[in-house]
Amino acid sequence: MSIRTVCILLASAILLTVSISYLVLTYYDGDRRIDYWISPCADEWIPLAFRLERTGLIYYDDPYIICRVMNTSTNVYASWLGWGRLYGFGVYEWKGKIENPGANRVIIPGGFERHHGWALEGTIHPYNTGGIYKFRTCREDGVMEQTNLTGQDWTVETTFKIEWTSNHVRFFVDGTLEATHTLAVPQSQMQLFAEAGVAGSLPTKEPICYFRERSFRQLD
Repeated sequence: MSIRTVCILLASAILLTVSISYLVLTYYDGDRRIDYWISPCADEWIPLAFRLERTGLIYYDDPYIICRVMNTSTNVYASWLGWGRLYGFGVYEWKGKIENPGANRVIIPGGFERHHGWALEGTIHPYNTGGIYKFRTCREDGVMEQTNLTGQDWTVETTFKIEWTSNHVRFFVDGTLEATHTLAVPQSQMQLFAEAGVAGSLPTKEPICYFRERSFRQLD
């Protein structure tokens, strides 16, 4: 058993007796920093694995887990993944918001991904890219379906809901059905994630994603 595994198990044991908002475990792979949080982002404690690149930041500001990328470098992402917990067909809901959507920015306020960083291998998520609100699903074979959304404002706290079955994915915003996908429906279990990123030229403002802790739950 590795030292990293022992540390994570020890941290989990500590959480059984100590009431805290989150616990961070950090190690370095060369000059790359990897963080693991044990955090109540859902109605249960789950470990979160972080992807931090150069000017990417992830931090906790009650009541949100925040992904933020400084507007000083291009092609930089900050994201977290619900490490070790898989979700399949069902109805899921969570709360979040975004800040500074616009050109050369990508903000995903929560969703599901099969392999983190490899969207074409399975994903379900709402996002804003270039200032446009969208909902995307992708099958394991790379077939993608995307809907551009109108009349949206996720800069205030928003309730997102996904209804995922073997033959369709329905997406709701604050109780209103906004998209139904039947072409690109993932069949594999996936992990919870959120992300903010800078792509292309330097943006004028920093993209920021807020995921409200303890808001994620499975309804069915």
